[in-house]
Amino acid sequence: MPSDVELIREGYAAFGSGDIPSVLALLDPAIEWIEPGGYPWGDTFRGHDAVLGLFQRAAELLGPDWRVEPDRFVSTDEGVLVLGRHTGTRPDGAPWEVPFAMIWTLSEGRATHFRQYGDSALMREVADASTPVSSARLKGET
Repeated sequence: MPSDVELIREGYAAFGSGDIPSVLALLDPAIEWIEPGGYPWGDTFRGHDAVLGLFQRAAELLGPDWRVEPDRFVSTDEGVLVLGRHTGTRPDGAPWEVPFAMIWTLSEGRATHFRQYGDSALMREVADASTPVSSARLKGET
């Protein structure tokens, strides 16, 4: 059986290529998925249907070129910590990125719990196409 890190890496690759059935195969049917309360879609989601709804809502708000780009995978006692960035381009053409930390808990090769941490104020600015992004780190800027 692949390691937890390998499983989660494969899950990100599947998500990035739009292979949602493979993503769902990684998730326990009763997964608890927690998004930051300050995100426009922030809430706790339980089960595949709720997580699918979350994916759809985030994609609607972040646009067609939204990407989840993991940079580092760290094995933990119960699963995997992933550090990375959400990236995309605003309707005005400005590229953006929002760093994240995602914690996955796995049991018997399936993710049973997920929790994301990120800059809620920045994500709200990015998701609101009518608001200029004042504090966002634009891609390529430091």
